[in-house]
Order: sequence, then C-alpha cells, then structure tokens
Amino acid sequence: MLFSIIIPIYNVEKYLRDCLESIITQSFDDYEVIMADDGSPDGCRDIIDGYALRDARFKPLHKANGGLVSARKAGILKAAGDYIINVDGDDRLAPGVLKRAAEIITAHTPDIISFFVENSDKKDGIPPGLYEGAAMAEKIRPCALLSENGEHLPYYICGKVLKRSVFMANQLAVDDRIAFAEDVSAVIPTIFRANSFFAAGETGYIITVRSESMSRKFYMGMFDELIMAVRGLSATTPEAGGQLDRYCLYECLVLMQTELLSGGMHSTSELKAKILDETLQAHIKKAKFRKITLKARIFYFLIRKNMVGAARLVLRIANKVKG
Repeated sequence: MLFSIIIPIYNVEKYLRDCLESIITQSFDDYEVIMADDGSPDGCRDIIDGYALRDARFKPLHKANGGLVSARKAGILKAAGDYIINVDGDDRLAPGVLKRAAEIITAHTPDIISFFVENSDKKDGIPPGLYEGAAMAEKIRPCALLSENGEHLPYYICGKVLKRSVFMANQLAVDDRIAFAEDVSAVIPTIFRANSFFAAGETGYIITVRSESMSRKFYMGMFDELIMAVRGLSATTPEAGGQLDRYCLYECLVLMQTELLSGGMHSTSELKAKILDETLQAHIKKAKFRKITLKARIFYFLIRKNMVGAARLVLRIANKVKG
C-alpha cells in the first residue's frame, strides 16, 4: 500500500463529510484512511462508521479523548502505507493530489513531498523539484525551522507526504500535551533525518477557514506548549542549533501578536512570566538574525532586554499603522 491517510477527528461534524469526500473521489486508489475519532462528542462517530461500511479502505479508530497529537499517534501505529499523509478533519485534499504524489514517488522516491496549502500565507519559498545530497544540506535544512534571514519552510504537517520509515519515530516522540507547535515538533526532526525533499510547487491541501479554529485563538497555555516543543526539539534535533534559538524568539513575537489580535486581555506581567522561562531564555539570548524587518528587529531587541511591555507597545503601534 502506498499511502496511509490519517485524520484526527474531534468536533468537526459540520466539515467531516467534505473532508472524506475529497479523499474518496481521488483518481488514485492505493491508500487507506485511518479515521482517528478522538472521543468526539458530536455526530462524527456515525459519519466515520458510515464511510467504513461504504468503503473498506476507510478504517474507523475510536479512542478516548487525548488530544490531536494522541490521535495522530494512534493513527500512525495502525498505518500500513509506505507514506503518511495527515489531513485535519475539517480540511480537504486537493483534487488529483494522490495521483500526483504517486507520480513523484515513482520518479524520485523522496522521503518528503511538500505541496502548497491553499488558504495559507506560506509557500515553500524554494524552486520546485528534487533536493537531495548537497542540496538538502545547503537549501533545505538551513531554512527548515528559521534561517538567519527570517525565512522558513512551511511548518504544516498537512500538505506533506512523509515516508513512514523516516517520519514515524518523530511523530511518536511528540508530547501528547502539545496542541500549539505540534506540527513543528514532528516535521522538523523529519526534515533533518530525511535524505531527500521534493517541492511540488502546486496546491495539494485546502484549509477550511473558520472563525472557531484553534489556530485563531490565544490561550496562555500556548507558551507552556511552546516550551515543551522546544525541549523536545532540543532532544530530537540538536543539530537545529541556531535555528531553534531564532525560532524561540520568533514564536514569542507570534504569540504576543496572536494575544493582541485575540483582544489583548492578558496582563503584561503574565506574558513576561512566560517569556522569562529559563528554557526560552536560554535560546532567546543566543538568537542571531541578519536580514529581518525593522519591526522584528525592534521587538527582538526589547524581548532580549526583558522589556515585554515595550515590545507589546511596538506590536500595538505596528498593528494600528498596518490597519
């Protein structure tokens, strides 16, 4: 079997049929779909069981609620395909993507294939084609997490086709408690372990934009999950080195910006307490950039000086100017 498609499912009854139809209508059929029901309290179970009766390739996996990462782990432990494709239960595969991925595998057998993700603001940023050997060392790994110029490959686990033998251990190593940065925690070690990477240069995955999406809401525990992810990456991918230092600083900006866009209801002292965590500080103090925006440069300077209130003010001003 070529592909195992893993779908973690929780409270997505409204979207799940569209997700599953985007797979069952593909023009390529050498795959299985592992529908990992993470104890969803809505009508997802009935939809899952209905598709299992309709098509034997669609395999139900009902489990107690344990979070997104635990559902992906449960799915990959059941997977039999040579390659893993992760799909969120409220998103869709692009038409024809399985056939295109199979063609790429037949021609190149890469460890990773990366497709564009529709409704995302991040593309691969590299020319389409196969990267292996020196090209992996010079073009892919240096920007896997965050380069000195502030560039990075898309962090999404979705939109990627991952060789199971390379990816599986990295997915199983991710802490179940992480809901923010869970993609990075599995994808980055896989890129550093991979011998080849194929940038498809075309859309393979479609995100459903919805206001209640997890990625649009801020909660203070995101900092705790970032810290867990950073500790995990330090253990699994020590060769990320300076990239991990920069990533910590970058994600502090991202989380503070997300908090402001979510209403800015938390106190500066609360944010500062999280940013002053020793794990983050060990990396923040070492982070070095070259070409980055003026806003980022000012923000990073202030965070390094533990001037969180001033950094927050910079973001507020930048948001007003942009608006």
